[in-house]
Amino acid sequence: MNGRGVPQDDVTACEWYRKAADQGQANAQGSLGYGYMNGCGVPQDFVAAAQWLQKAADQGDARSKANLGVMYRDGFGVAQDFVTAHEWFQKAIAHGFTDAEATLKDLEQRMTSEQIMEATRRAREDTDDVRIVDKRRWTPVGNTN
Repeated sequence: MNGRGVPQDDVTACEWYRKAADQGQANAQGSLGYGYMNGCGVPQDFVAAAQWLQKAADQGDARSKANLGVMYRDGFGVAQDFVTAHEWFQKAIAHGFTDAEATLKDLEQRMTSEQIMEATRRAREDTDDVRIVDKRRWTPVGNTN
């Protein structure tokens, strides 16, 4: 959506993202979800945004995991749920999207310790390729170089 090498055209970008997203390409699904989330190239539609971000997140797209966390935190397109938001922010951080760390910390100020523990339990339970070192830092299992 930033017009690298061509004039910027968000509508055309989203048309191309949609073609790739329909074929299961996670990055395109996440970009399309972001477009729907912000009304960029497509009409703003939080429900569609959440659906596309979920598809991308389920394939491991870290930025989409963070954006899905925002959707749950704010109740856009999904029921507001701080525990689920926290879980998605943890997963995003675990997969390299460290920009979510400050957002996670801010969210924790609005949560009980029980909610944080539940979110951490869910994130840990749902993850087979990473482990939690503490509630915000995850490291890959296996090669620790």
